[in-house]
Amino acid sequence: MLWFALTAVVLLQSGVLGDKDCNQSLLTNNAVTSSSQLSANFSASHAQMSSKSAWCPTQNFSSSEYLQIVFSSFKRITRIKIDGETNPGVNQTARRVTKYLLQVSRDGVQFQNFKQISQSDVVVQLNAFAVRLVPRSFNAFPCMRVEIYGCKAPEPETCKEKNGTCSQICKDNERYCFMGVCFFRCVTDWMCTKYITCKCHPGYKLLNDKRTCKDINECKRYNGGCDDFCENTVGSYICSCKSGYKLERDRHGCSDINECDINDGGCNQICENNQGSYKCKCWTGYKMSADNHTCIDIDECKVDNGGCSHTCINLAGGRRCACPVGFQVDALGKNCVDTNECYLANGGCETFCHNNNGSYTCSCRSGFELYDKLKCRDIDECARKTDDCDDQSTTCFNYQGSYECRCKKGFKYIPNNKRQCERMTCPPLVESQGTSVSPSECLVKNGRKVGDKCTFSCKAGYVLLDPSKNTMTCLDTTSWDMPIISCRPIRCPSLTPPANGYVYPPFCSTTGNTFGQSCYYRCNKGYSLKNGQNPKRDCTNSGAWDISTPATCAKVFIKPWINCPPDVVMSLDPKGNQADVTALLLKPKSNVGDVKMFPEKYRTSLVFPAGTTTLTYKATNKNGDVAQCTTDVIIEDKTPPRVVYCPNNIYESSPGIDKVIIWRDPEFADNVKVTSVTSDKKPNQKFGLGETLVLYVAKDAAGNTAQCSFSVTVKRLQCPVAEDPDNGKLTNCMNYGSTKYCRITCNTGKQTFMFTYGATCQLPEATWNEIPACVDATRINAGDSCPSGQIQQKSLTGYPNFIKYCVSCPRGYKYDSSAKDCIKCPVGYTSLAESSAQCTKCPAGKSTVKAGSKNCIDQCKPGTSSEDGFDLPLNPNGCSQCSMGYYSDIYGASQCKQCPDKLMTKFKGSNSKDDCGIAPTVTEFGPMNINVDENDRVEFVCKAVGPPTPSIKIVKARPTPDGFGGPVKIESIVEGGKQIGIRYIIQKASEHDQGLYSCVATNVFGKNTKFLNLQVNINLGSGQSGV
Repeated sequence: MLWFALTAVVLLQSGVLGDKDCNQSLLTNNAVTSSSQLSANFSASHAQMSSKSAWCPTQNFSSSEYLQIVFSSFKRITRIKIDGETNPGVNQTARRVTKYLLQVSRDGVQFQNFKQISQSDVVVQLNAFAVRLVPRSFNAFPCMRVEIYGCKAPEPETCKEKNGTCSQICKDNERYCFMGVCFFRCVTDWMCTKYITCKCHPGYKLLNDKRTCKDINECKRYNGGCDDFCENTVGSYICSCKSGYKLERDRHGCSDINECDINDGGCNQICENNQGSYKCKCWTGYKMSADNHTCIDIDECKVDNGGCSHTCINLAGGRRCACPVGFQVDALGKNCVDTNECYLANGGCETFCHNNNGSYTCSCRSGFELYDKLKCRDIDECARKTDDCDDQSTTCFNYQGSYECRCKKGFKYIPNNKRQCERMTCPPLVESQGTSVSPSECLVKNGRKVGDKCTFSCKAGYVLLDPSKNTMTCLDTTSWDMPIISCRPIRCPSLTPPANGYVYPPFCSTTGNTFGQSCYYRCNKGYSLKNGQNPKRDCTNSGAWDISTPATCAKVFIKPWINCPPDVVMSLDPKGNQADVTALLLKPKSNVGDVKMFPEKYRTSLVFPAGTTTLTYKATNKNGDVAQCTTDVIIEDKTPPRVVYCPNNIYESSPGIDKVIIWRDPEFADNVKVTSVTSDKKPNQKFGLGETLVLYVAKDAAGNTAQCSFSVTVKRLQCPVAEDPDNGKLTNCMNYGSTKYCRITCNTGKQTFMFTYGATCQLPEATWNEIPACVDATRINAGDSCPSGQIQQKSLTGYPNFIKYCVSCPRGYKYDSSAKDCIKCPVGYTSLAESSAQCTKCPAGKSTVKAGSKNCIDQCKPGTSSEDGFDLPLNPNGCSQCSMGYYSDIYGASQCKQCPDKLMTKFKGSNSKDDCGIAPTVTEFGPMNINVDENDRVEFVCKAVGPPTPSIKIVKARPTPDGFGGPVKIESIVEGGKQIGIRYIIQKASEHDQGLYSCVATNVFGKNTKFLNLQVNINLGSGQSGV
């Protein structure tokens, strides 16, 4: 069922979900049955965990075998535990089931799939009347022991009767649980647990019996959430508030009542609310009466005269202070202060009025004096000699209210000094170019006063304009007595222009130039100064030029330029180590004809090695000027090294913990050169037990790599697990030193085909001697003959069996009636049953190890090999894929064949010689460079080889537009029934056909390309032509 497959989960944790006591063993011998049994010792009665054997199905079991447990009543299953057989043979693995399908049933008749389980101990939770365990995978044989735990399934609880014994609310529930997660909707009864839950109305709580509801006293927990008082009621509670507070809308919180909102609380002036009450207050100047609501006036004058300095007058709610005539109340309203007479007409004063207590006085400004107590007049400081002017540099001048000190002639005012002046100065002088002035104070501000002198002199290379005038004097007008004196530079003589040239600036050829200046020789167009001469001439302080020799102009040839062809990138042929780029390397372009390429060896041959080669092109004119550029020729090696030889996987046994392993080193080859071969392992190195991967990596100069990998497996030397004979088993196996011995126990009525004392395996050979099958046998007396189809038992020991038996031919033999003997089936054949009269050929891909083998074994498939040609399980190492460069085209190959001519395969595991090959090579594409006239017929051929045979095509680098170019015909070149090339024919060449063409050969191993150029000469008429 789809829903079940999606939801059923096996619990893998320890412990049991649900009741702790539900962990009882549910298994009894009478409850266990099975679909079949191997024998009485391996019946369903031996399936309990305490059994000394186990349950095993019949020898020829099917996929529908099962072990079934039917319980006495409906059970809740909480845990299932399985194990294999108790006592396996010596050195044998216990036969056991490793995965089984769990099926469940409500009636023991119809079963449903629950889950495939691969754990030996699992926790589940389900209700069932019966279960089945169906083996799905196993070791050696599907044997198992089992234990199932659980308890009696509880009766379901419902609310239908007596309200489920709940005192108030009852609710029906159901659930099933997996992996510790419970789902509350059942989809099938045998997974479901039905139960009830009791709930209570609000205000009640469920008691520990999970059935009875009891009132909750909400007031005991956080006062029921009430701000003030909490009163419990049946199923609920009520909140109330203190006096002066009211209950809020949430019926829990209490808020203050504002009594002032109603008639101001009865207060006749101010009502002030507070938490839980209110208070009446009075305005300033009033006090509260005995009723605490009415305010009465306070007579402030009764206490300390109301704070007044003179008279206090009481008012309603306050008081006022008064003063005698001539005084007024101050800003505080308490003290009497004098009246300021100056506020009225300045008190009659002409200038300043000064108030005092009960009177006032007049005063004048500085420079004036008071008369008639109210008026002011000027004081003449100059006449009274009370001034402080400097008599040497100033003169005193009186004016209303003050006086002024004025500078005398030749003097000037001093900033911030009104009483003294200083001598005048002339402006600072400036030294012109080549001129010096002394003393140095002549050059600074205020450095020279009236009457001072300054002297001028000239520096080297300069002279005075008038040698008699070299001094300047400062006048009382603050100016100098003459214009500033300067020196002029000495002049060098004129220069003569060169032939085919001129001198610049032009005046240099007529008047020359002055000291510190320069003149330049310049050449006319097409000429330049000869041999790098200096065009500049500097005039020195001696009046001579620094270079006395004139310059010369010589004829100029144009500077060369050159444009190199673009870089060339080309891939090597898979079999080649150099490449010809003649068709790809274009010519450089230059404005001169002398162009040379370096290195010189590539001027005659454009064949380049792998890697990057830089070509330098140099263009030289007749003056010997050189321009150069470079082009890189990049020959890419994209072909990785190939594996010439790679060892197969190596399998060895060792009696110790390691072994020295020897192998032939892998071999690699490359079209250029193998530069390195690295490996983390080497021959003659010790390898520990287990499998170790050996990896060789070959690399060429281009970084291409190839790998050879194989494994080295070292196993502990021991006897392999022997296969039980037909109709019997190996028992009582023991070790005697380096020999292992097992007894051969045949089933009832069977005897060994050949008499032997047992099966032995001797180290270091680690192989079992021949183990004969158990076959039908007839006991005879000495001298008696065997019945038809049987032969007398032979011996493997060299000693006869004292008890005489006639035995049938086992599997792997056929009975030859004419020879009256059992004949071994040849290799590749076997007999399917005991007493067969003929041998049957093994199916394709299978064979037998030797004559007389009873089973056809899988052989290595094409593309693989092993030491004996067989695959698993006979060969524990299995088959290995053929290495690259090798193939196997048959079943049962013991080694792979190497590809001929050192060819390679594309991948490992090639199963045909046709898988061997190599990237193609274009052997011919030409003629290399074709030069034809317009309308000429053009033909070029491309040939290539593989193997495998490559596809070949010729492509124009820049395709000719449709409708242009001459008609093209392509023909195949066939040899020996195979295409070896194509012929590309242009019937009439046009200008649109010229350009670069490539021949591309492609197969599964890669591709190869070569190029050629086609040049078409265009007929321009009148004997002219163009390209």
